[in-house]
Amino acid sequence: MNNRPMTYSARRHGFTIIELLVAVTVLSVVVGIVYESFSSVLDSTEMAREESEKIRFKQVLWRHLTENLGSVYSDAACISPEYELLGTDKEGAFGPADTLRFCTSLPMPGSTALPGVLKVVTYDLTNEYSTEEDGTLGQVAIDQKPGEDNQEWMLVITEEPLVLESAESDTAVTDVEFPISERKIPIASMDILYYDGDQDEWMKDWDSLAEGRMPWAIQVNINFMRTEEELMAETEAGVNLEEEPDLNLTIGLPSGLGVIDQFLDINMRRSTIEDENSSGDLFGKGVDTKGGEKPGKK
Repeated sequence: MNNRPMTYSARRHGFTIIELLVAVTVLSVVVGIVYESFSSVLDSTEMAREESEKIRFKQVLWRHLTENLGSVYSDAACISPEYELLGTDKEGAFGPADTLRFCTSLPMPGSTALPGVLKVVTYDLTNEYSTEEDGTLGQVAIDQKPGEDNQEWMLVITEEPLVLESAESDTAVTDVEFPISERKIPIASMDILYYDGDQDEWMKDWDSLAEGRMPWAIQVNINFMRTEEELMAETEAGVNLEEEPDLNLTIGLPSGLGVIDQFLDINMRRSTIEDENSSGDLFGKGVDTKGGEKPGKK
């Protein structure tokens, strides 16, 4: 039987403070590495999601603008206000905030579309977020509504059937409910230009009633929202958003291409001419509808 006393090293069962400090340090390093990796994965996922959203918005805008502007409808003389193409140059918080209104021969989207019914399309950039969920059809998905401090702007795309009032109809137009489609897409700016073939230059505004014709083509430049960090990074990289927008689209208008003067068909413009000339002269030249010369006119 061994009765030798136990030594100090044999009786020790715990850890020294140095060992605990080393273990805590190693654990902290491991946790830091895992956290950085996890944060990097989350950031990459968020960036990929944002880029995917931008690509989806680009596809929606490209398809919508191409289809509708490629089917712009108007009377030949451009004298009917129902078919007016009206483009207005405006400025917003983040650059151009132009608006555009026109009539197209395409049917309304969705199951409520009626064949042969023209529609009016309006593009309007605004920072007023609509809370009327029932009045929004086919809305592009948006994760969160902007708060009071959020400066996110929305491109509101409105489509509604063109209703022509008739004096022979017994039904009031206001008594009939027509379907309206509204889409909202978050963007920062929208610049719309109109090509005038007569002057061979791009115009900032266009009114088909005043011009008496349609533009040859329409160019749309759209930029999406960016953070301050993204703007600084692009500025340092020499990126000019005015020259290199996120979406640049030029669409020719079949109804205006090649037209450099107003429509001169007397039958189409007779009512307008008579309104402008109280004497009833055609084009103000002192010639009446019977071919004779008006008194006092030379």
